[in-house]
Order: sequence, then C-alpha cells, then structure tokens
Amino acid sequence: MMRDGERQGAGPAAAEWRPLARLLRPFIVLEPREAAPLVWSFLCAFFLFFSYFIVKPLRDEMGVSQGAKNLPNLFLVTLVTMAVVHLLFAALVSKSSRRTFLPVLFRTIALVLLLFCALFRAAPPALDVWLARAFYVWVSVYNLLAVSVFWGLMADSFHSGQSKRLYAFIAAGLTIGGIAGAGFTSLCVGILGASGLVVAAALILELVVWCARRFMRCAAPAARERAAAAGQPLVRGALEGVQRVVQRPYLIGICLFMFFYTFTSTALNLERASIIEAAISDSERRVALFANREFVVQSLTLVVQLLLAGRFIRWAGISLGLALVPLISLSGFGALLAAPTLAVVMTFDVLRAFMNYAVAHPCREALYTVLDRAEKYKSKNFIDTFVYRGGDAFAALSQRAGGLVLALAVLVSLAWTAVALLLGRRQRQLAGEGAT
Repeated sequence: MMRDGERQGAGPAAAEWRPLARLLRPFIVLEPREAAPLVWSFLCAFFLFFSYFIVKPLRDEMGVSQGAKNLPNLFLVTLVTMAVVHLLFAALVSKSSRRTFLPVLFRTIALVLLLFCALFRAAPPALDVWLARAFYVWVSVYNLLAVSVFWGLMADSFHSGQSKRLYAFIAAGLTIGGIAGAGFTSLCVGILGASGLVVAAALILELVVWCARRFMRCAAPAARERAAAAGQPLVRGALEGVQRVVQRPYLIGICLFMFFYTFTSTALNLERASIIEAAISDSERRVALFANREFVVQSLTLVVQLLLAGRFIRWAGISLGLALVPLISLSGFGALLAAPTLAVVMTFDVLRAFMNYAVAHPCREALYTVLDRAEKYKSKNFIDTFVYRGGDAFAALSQRAGGLVLALAVLVSLAWTAVALLLGRRQRQLAGEGAT
C-alpha cells in the first residue's frame, strides 16, 4: 500500500488532474492521483449536506413546536427506530456490495421524504402533531445513517496518512453544502413551505448517488485486500458489527467517545430548546433562527477547514483534535449553569458546533482508517447510529430524573477529554503497526 509521498497511478489520468492539484495547493497537500477522488468525494459531501440542511431547520422547529418537555420522548422513540434501521442496513450490507447498497440507501431515504411530503399535503389537521413527531424521528435517523455510510466509504478508500491531509477538505464539502442548504431554507421557507422544501431535499439526494458512483470508480481502495473485496458483499451477518465492537477495546473506546459526545449534544439541545421556547413564540421566527444559526456555524467551519484544520491536524495530531470539543464543552456547560440565557446558549452552541465540524469530526472519522471493511461499515454504523442515539436517550432520562443534566454534562466532559486523548494515542499506534 502506498503511503504519503509515494506516487501511484502516474500517467495520463493523473496528469489531467495536476492543474487542480496545483490550484488547491494553498489549502491542502495533494498528490495528482488524489485529485479526482477528492473532487467527487467533495461533491458527494456537498449534496449530502445541502439536502440535509434543507430539512434540518424544519425538524428542529417541529421539535420545539412539540414543547421542550416532550423532546425526551422523541429521543427515546428515535433510539428504538435507530436500532431497527441499523439491523435492516446491516442485513443489506451483508448481502450486497457497496456499489449496490449505497444507491439503495439514499434512494430509500428520498422516497420516505417524498412520502412525508404527500402526507403533509393530504393528511387531515388532526394528524399534524403525529406527522411532525414522525418527521422529527425520521430526519434524526436518516441523517446519522447517511453520514455514517459516507464516512465509511471515505475510510474504505483513504489510508490513515491521507485522512490527516484530506479529511478536513472533504468535510469542507459538507460545510459548504450546509451553508447552501441553510441559506436555501431561510430564503425559500415562505415560498415553498415545508412540503416544497422536503421535495427539494429528496431530489438532491439523487445527486449524492451520482457523485458516489463516480467516486467509487476513481478512488483506489486503501489496501489490496479491499480492492479485491470492493465489489463483494460482507456476508457474515447483520450482527457482526456489534460483535466486533464488543471484542475490540479500541472500538469500545470509540463507543465511549461517541456516547459522551451525543450525551453532551443532547444536554445542550434540550437547554437550547427550553430557552428558545421561552424567548421566541413565533414559528417562522424560530425556523429563521435555526437556519441562521446553521449559516453562521457552517460559515465559520468553512474558514477553519480551508485555512487551518488540515495543517492543525497534521501538526497537533489526532489526540488534540479529538480533545478540543470536550474542553469547549467543559467550559460551556459551566457557563450555562451560571447564566442560562439565550445569548449564552447560542454562543456556546455555535462555538462547539463549528469546532466539531471543522476539527473534531475529521479526527473522529480518521479513527476508522485503521480498521477492516466489516468494521468500517457495520461496526461504524452501529456506533454512529445506535450508540449515538443511546447518548441522546440517556441525556433525556437524566433530565427527567431530576433536571441535573447540565451538572452531569460537566462531569461527562471531563471523562470525554480523557477518552479522546487515549483514542488518539491508540490510533497512532495502530497506524504505525501497518494496520491501515
């Protein structure tokens, strides 16, 4: 397997992309052979988040419209739904290649969105509350599933050294897509309404499929055995990913990292929803606030991703990149305990979100580059979906148990910081052992 600095695929195909490699050199260290897969992965990421950020403000507003006190119930329903969807996805992966299950997954998501659009238009007003709840749950489920599969594909195609150089730039595609989607929603919500926005999001998912197929055609797998298996299904059963997690301490560590991240995210979201519900009563103003929040977060993320993140990760390493958000969370939850105001919660929310997207997320995805294909798709999907929503549910239950979720979030942030540092160290060891 080629490492950084080694050239692969020299010839006409690589030569065609050399001008682009030179153009991107101020932002990223790029070999000509990497330009084509980088472009298609960037576009795939762009359309994925363009679609998602069209419906995310709708989901968030529907969650607030149910009342902040009802959000814990939605988190619990989402956890159960996520478990069912994970088993269905794992069964699909077990019986089909990535060239098959990727289009099936994204087109199924689009069809369900179109079904919601039809229901929004045709269902009687008495069902509006239940439709809003179902939409909240579905968007919360499909986003995690789609993003997990996208990054699984990246981990299956780039090795650990490439991830440190390329992942921040690929994540910038997600960021620009988020900016476009949030801006589109903010401008068009009054024109298209909820149903029109959902149709647009569903149609854009077909562009995700188109870009993913072209990426798979030009991306060299990260190892020879994956090159031989790229067109083959993973046939060992739907529960193999869970079994791998239980057996490997490294995967257990990633589970803890993800659980702590989602616990603190949900603690923050619950506090944010409660404060916004008390401060803003108008539905369209809340949609605009959520859309503007996404625009600011994604804009800040983009600046950091393009100018700083890749170089910072290469210099500081995975450990420090993983620990940044836990440290921000530690101080942010302390501030909320002292002053639970709209200004404090939105400032903390924005700072934590853009640092997560710009630095922590690429570092977290780099953890998977040292795993095999079954772990990159099945185990990763289990962690990114069920474990993720498990953190949501635990935070919701903690709030019900006595409203001490913010204080508990401070303690969780301390443990999260320690896990982040240990995981980064172990990833370096596995990459050094040639596990990539």
